[in-house]
Formats: sequence, C-alpha cells, structure tokens
Amino acid sequence: MYHGPNSRFPLVKAHKDVPCAECHIGKDAHGKPTFKDTPSECGARCHEDSLHKGKLGDECSRCHAPGIWEATRFQHDEDTKFPLKGLHKQIPTCDSCHPTREFTGTPNKCSDKACHGDDDAHRGRLGDTCEKCHVETGDNIFNHNKMADFLLEGKHLDVKCGDCHPSVTFKPRPKNCFGCHPEPSVHKGQYGTVCEQCHTTKTFEDIRPLHDVGDFSLQGMHDSIACNRCHKDNRPLAGSGNLCINCHRQDDIHSNSLSPRCGECHTQWSFAPARFDHTRVGCNLTGLHRTMPCFDCHKQGQFGATVPTCVGCHRDDALRHANAGTDTQGHINLFQCAGCHNPNTWEPAGPGLGYNRESVCR
Repeated sequence: MYHGPNSRFPLVKAHKDVPCAECHIGKDAHGKPTFKDTPSECGARCHEDSLHKGKLGDECSRCHAPGIWEATRFQHDEDTKFPLKGLHKQIPTCDSCHPTREFTGTPNKCSDKACHGDDDAHRGRLGDTCEKCHVETGDNIFNHNKMADFLLEGKHLDVKCGDCHPSVTFKPRPKNCFGCHPEPSVHKGQYGTVCEQCHTTKTFEDIRPLHDVGDFSLQGMHDSIACNRCHKDNRPLAGSGNLCINCHRQDDIHSNSLSPRCGECHTQWSFAPARFDHTRVGCNLTGLHRTMPCFDCHKQGQFGATVPTCVGCHRDDALRHANAGTDTQGHINLFQCAGCHNPNTWEPAGPGLGYNRESVCR
C-alpha cells in the first residue's frame, strides 16, 4: 500500500478519508491521473496558507502533525524567542495574544499596547519597564528602599501602600513630611514646615532636641528634662534666651552677686562640684584655706567684694579669745594676725611663727 504506515506519506487522522483525486490532480500526456511529483508539504498545493499568509514559511510540519489542524508540534518555549512563564502558561488560547492570527512581529514587551498597555493602572507614570516590579508569576518585586527616592524607615515601614498612595498611579507624591502630615494645632503655626528638624520617623513623640542644632546645645542633665520644664505656659520654643540665669534665677545660691554666665563655673552635667578656679579671680588661696567649704568665707551666698585680709574673717575669733580671760597675746588690740599665725595651721602660734602676710591670697 503506497500510503501505508511505512510509506513516505502515511495517511492518518483526517487524511484517511480524503479522495485520492483531491491530492493527486496531475495527469500524464494521455490525460490519465499520475501520482508522480505530488508535493509532500502541506502548504505547497494542498492547504493554502490563508491563515499565516506565508509569514511562517512553508514547512507546516514543524508545527502541525498530518491530518490534524491543531499545532500540536509547536512548542512556544523552544520554537520562539519568547518562552512562556508563570501566568503566561495559563493563557487558554493563542488568540489571546495573537487575536488576528499574526504570529510574527508580535510585541513582546509588557507595556506594548497589544499586551498590557491598556491594563496599566499606573497610566504610564511609572515608565514602560513593567518587569522592574512585576514578574510573570503575578508577584510584585518592588522594593521601596532600593527602587524609590523615598526611604522607608521607622513607623513608615508599617504603613499600608494605600495610605500614602490612594491611587495606584503612585506618582507624583510629596517627599517631605509636610506633604503628608499637616502641622498639628499644638504648634500654633510657629515652627514652619520642616518637620524633620525635630521629629523622626520612629514615632512622633521621639523629638530631636532642637537645641543641638541651635545656639544652645542641650547636654548632661538638660537632655533628660521635659520640654515644658523650660517652656512653660505655651511659651514658644524660640526666643527663650540661652543664659542659665533665665531659668535658674531662683536656684542661684550666689544671690545674683556673680555674673549671669553660670557656665563659667558650672556644667550642664551637674551643678556641683563647680569648676571654679580661685586663681582666676586674682586670689590663689594659701594653706588650709584651699580645703575649706566656700560658704565658710562666703557666708549667705555673698561671693563678691570679700575682704582678703585675715581679720576680715577672723576678727570674731580674736575678740572671742580676748573675752575668754585667757588672752596673753593682747588680741583685743591686735588685728595683725599674720604676725603670729600661719595659714597652714593655727597652732602653735606666737611671735616669729607667723606668715607675716595679712592676706589669704598667695
């Protein structure tokens, strides 16, 4: 049998019932049917390529099996430069991507109008490289911190996309705090729109000390004090003054007798001990005077205009000794203490043992 299973062109499927004359239309010189030179390729003379219009060549057998119209031999991943992945594999018919049965020149870029151009919910505002964020599996691989100009951190990491992007067009959106967070009423319009100077994204209550960038830097104990300790009664956070005495006038144990520049002696870490150096005021204390508490000489917080002579502090000691009835040195008449006394120790005392300088300063 010429068209048997081992023949050059076995007849299978729909070809089995085709009359011979429909394929063998040639005749010899005597007008009898001839079976020579019958084409073996579908498109040569049997099946006119009205569908592909010759754009896929004339080797129909690359995709179609004999007697079957469906392209059972066609493998999209192997026979084209556009392998089907993910959801593309689930597309039910070829017509979904090839509606006109034009199989060559088909666009293969997501943003092309023939593919997903009409599906672009972003309305073209994010460009035409859809594959940067979307993959064939339907997953979104967009990473805000790597692919956007606005870094998400702190509380922003917990915010839903729709809270900042109510429209999936995504652009344009403000990049500064004030664009999303209007100034709260508690500010009373006093502090402008540069919210990030004071607030962080960790939480609104996490407020940066503005003083650290101003001319009054908060350090030490000031860093742990609540703002309203200094800014009372809705006082604005500007123009409060930066002198210690503005806040510590009632704490001034010096009774306002010294300079208002408390920072010359005190630090913000602790009011005591003070870093006051007696030599800076022209008096380098001698002997035991160096170890005495300040208030022994500066009674009642009076630190200005203190007399440096011995009798300025020890006049009562001399009178008390004279009135005790044991005075052998005549203290009632003597106020030249340094003749007998030494600032390193009060006893022994007597003529020739004194410091011979009537001042507690060296």
